[in-house]
Amino acid sequence: MKNVFFIFFLMSITLSIYSQGLEFEILKLTISNIQKAESDVVLSHDNHGPDLDFEFRILNKTDSTISLYPSRARYILKFFSESIPYECEFFPLAFMDNVTLDIPSGQVIGFEASNWVFLGTPIHSIKKNDYLIDLIRILPTMEFEYRDKIHMLSASRVKNVVIK
Repeated sequence: MKNVFFIFFLMSITLSIYSQGLEFEILKLTISNIQKAESDVVLSHDNHGPDLDFEFRILNKTDSTISLYPSRARYILKFFSESIPYECEFFPLAFMDNVTLDIPSGQVIGFEASNWVFLGTPIHSIKKNDYLIDLIRILPTMEFEYRDKIHMLSASRVKNVVIK
């Protein structure tokens, strides 16, 4: 049992050290559908709650090419609301089409991901008309993770927030 723990510990250190050469940033967060539109026309997405659209960049700060594995990666937004942890998985389809993506030294790649953040959580309610307070609660606690078979990248600082 000690050997298994030790191997796991070494793997996590290696993963952490290897990923240090990559800088992962949230360039822009666009928030829409915060309030239900008052209209006679009901759209299918009106009851899904807020939609979060992220723009990311990954910078290779090493002196060698680094490979990412987007098609097998997980893209997870973690946040807290009233001290309860939540996770929301995202699917950046255009980025996920790449089985392997090589980032040369000093180069940047970008991708976008969006999802209905509260759908499937107790925060979401079909009867709720306004999610502003809920968003104010989660924004400072948000952390976005990219995880593939080698890398675990994390970003929590948002450079720009746009509200539609």
